[in-house]
Amino acid sequence: MKRGEGATRESGRSGGGGRRRRTRRILRIWLAVAAAAIAGCALGVALTAVARAGQRYRQPRLTPNDAEKGMTSYPHAEKVIYQNPFTLKDRKDSTVEYVPVKKSNCSVVRELWEEVRVVCWVMTQPRNHATKAEAVKETWGRRCNALVFISTQADASLPTVRVSVPEGRFNLWDKTRAAFVYLHQAGYLSDQVDWVLKADDDTFLVMENLRYLLTQYDPEKTVYVGLRFKAHLKQGFMSGGTGYVLSRVAARRFVTEGLPGNKTCRNYKQTYEDVEMGRCMAALGAEFVDARDSDGRHRFFPYQPERHLSKGEDTKLVWLKDYLSSPLNKGKECCSPLAISFHYVTPSRMREMYYLVYHLTPYGIRNKDDAADHATHDANTTLDEIDVIAC
Repeated sequence: MKRGEGATRESGRSGGGGRRRRTRRILRIWLAVAAAAIAGCALGVALTAVARAGQRYRQPRLTPNDAEKGMTSYPHAEKVIYQNPFTLKDRKDSTVEYVPVKKSNCSVVRELWEEVRVVCWVMTQPRNHATKAEAVKETWGRRCNALVFISTQADASLPTVRVSVPEGRFNLWDKTRAAFVYLHQAGYLSDQVDWVLKADDDTFLVMENLRYLLTQYDPEKTVYVGLRFKAHLKQGFMSGGTGYVLSRVAARRFVTEGLPGNKTCRNYKQTYEDVEMGRCMAALGAEFVDARDSDGRHRFFPYQPERHLSKGEDTKLVWLKDYLSSPLNKGKECCSPLAISFHYVTPSRMREMYYLVYHLTPYGIRNKDDAADHATHDANTTLDEIDVIAC
């Protein structure tokens, strides 16, 4: 073998090994890139799934025309009712409990009931249907022009309107939006309704006092009424627990302008319901009503009467000093004689308060305005008859 031939062969072997090493190196790089790409795709799919789960109940961007027609996929009510012409007295469907005030000589109460028409929707949940919601139905709910229970479970005994929203404190904004979408679709925001009251199932309302307050305002304007808190937002917001009221125009605009996103009504899922309603009402240019009486006494209350009437220091009420836009007195001067609502009222206390407000009448003392309507009673008078006397 010649000397040059051996060198050539050695060089060939060396070059072939180098090419193989380079090929293996390139292959390993390509495999790493492919593995990274596959991992990235898998991560993307997982993140997309998580995002979709989080967005599952979030409000889509509707056009005003779609919202006006009641076209919405979020969060839907199982029963959507269209009825024309719409009249409250004709509502006998399975989603509304309609109980008119008894006909009596109480002309003022009857006139208010006919002239200041209030639809009450009550936020409840399955575990409260037979307790708190039932107490509302038996007591102050009877004095609404129409009563609608919004829940996440259908219940024919109340009955309820079921909305597809998860339960939980931080889902109340979703639940509230779903309720107003339903009310709009079902015709409750028609011209035959003046005001929409939102209340919890542990809120006690004196509907006659609410109607009296509302006579001072125009339901054809964007009006927002309740216990005003000053925290979180520059303009504040109305407490959700004490109940708040929207004029029919405010409620309509909330659905047709606020929810589609044309105004700065945020559609976040995990947020506080009453704060976001305040934000939305401010964006819609609503009038925020100071519900106090002429002496500066409040009409909407965040706790039961005894908590506010007590003169002693209550550490659980300290937070109110930082939240209330106007001071809340203690003792008898805390509360207006025309008080409207109290929160955190148990079912038994709700029935008790209803009795004290509407049935108890001290003999010989006409401390109810309507008792002067030529009504008389004696020791044989039944509770139903006293209910007529006191409306």
